[in-house]
Amino acid sequence: DRSASSLLTTLNRIADEADTDSPGGLSSLVSDTALALLRKESDWIGAALQTEGVSDMDEGEQKFGQFSMEERAKIERETVNKIGGEDKSDARGKEDKSEAGGAGTAAVVTMVLALEGRELEAVTDIKTLKNTLLSLGSDFFDNDSLLAAEILWTPEEPWERLSAAEVTIDYPKLLPL
Repeated sequence: DRSASSLLTTLNRIADEADTDSPGGLSSLVSDTALALLRKESDWIGAALQTEGVSDMDEGEQKFGQFSMEERAKIERETVNKIGGEDKSDARGKEDKSEAGGAGTAAVVTMVLALEGRELEAVTDIKTLKNTLLSLGSDFFDNDSLLAAEILWTPEEPWERLSAAEVTIDYPKLLPL
């Protein structure tokens, strides 16, 4: 579903409006994404959380870049890509596929976060996923623990579809919910 209230449409709007050049903007990006996911709880089919501690900022930057690249490699084409306030998106498709806009699709949303001084609860079921998203949605406004954030989702274009089989192949670490 690509209606105005769909998750994919909401993520596009959040990305378009995000100020990724400021700490407050990054916090809003994470909070708004967490809220959008929480509002679609009935649509969740899988989740995964991977964390890794680091000893210093250099190692943290290296790990963040590695996680980001691993997740970005799973996406065929990035048509929404804002970094540090700069739009680095591939050209959006000009194809008129409006007839496909209402068809259903699976979607995968990935949040790559660099956090300092805090840990996220392990995601093992719907309850722990909800708790983690609630924490992400509320905690970042009053502290400086969010150092970097990247939100990825697929599919991006209205005519693109993602099947459950493709999700299983491309994201084998997802736990069924």
